[in-house]
Amino acid sequence: MENLECEVRVLTWNIHGGVGIDCRHDMRRIGNVLSRQNADIVALQEVNLRKISSGIQNTYEYLKKIAGEFSCHAWTIKDSTGNYGHLLISKFPMEKQLVHDVSVPNREPRAIIESLVNFPAGQVRVIALHLGIGVGDKFHQLDSLREIILNGGTLPIILMGDFNQWLGKSVDNKLIDLIEIPPKLRTYPSFMPFLSLDRIMCSRRIEIVQMKCLFESWIASDHLPIVADIKLPI
Repeated sequence: MENLECEVRVLTWNIHGGVGIDCRHDMRRIGNVLSRQNADIVALQEVNLRKISSGIQNTYEYLKKIAGEFSCHAWTIKDSTGNYGHLLISKFPMEKQLVHDVSVPNREPRAIIESLVNFPAGQVRVIALHLGIGVGDKFHQLDSLREIILNGGTLPIILMGDFNQWLGKSVDNKLIDLIEIPPKLRTYPSFMPFLSLDRIMCSRRIEIVQMKCLFESWIASDHLPIVADIKLPI
């Protein structure tokens, strides 16, 4: 039987609340990048609904209009001025939308988004995250991530987000038996990146055709976005 494949594009980006390196809050710059890339799946971290860009009444709806009809959000901070957290947006229908609380006491709340996305090739588990900065926080959250992966069945996985791994190989070491670990790309700080905080990884049944940082987007956030074209088995 012929081995058929389906190619899709995925993107992850810590958008720094829409505040660029020039200290200007402008969600339209974020939207322009997303529109040009036209990714099928988008994971965005540090989405801030508490501040409104000129001409944009609802930041969440604005991002969905550009990136995709279907979404799942993890608002880790909620107050009277609005919500803050991270998003998973898809052009394809999403099922089993779960938000796993992986917060550590007395630290900024954190969550992992897990969803089943119905691609034309079939269902894929998509996991989006924004891990904590502290070493202890990260070990706890990576243990939780392993549990989520192991308990989720045998479907292929796309894993992406801001792992906040400043030094060492804790992420690679924790996940190497579960996920294919591609070469790291430098994403932070965007104007002169030397740290690989942001990652896109897939299970071994998925082929990453190409993956790159979008250096031309350096001014829009303190992180660079990563975009990857991947092949899903049918």
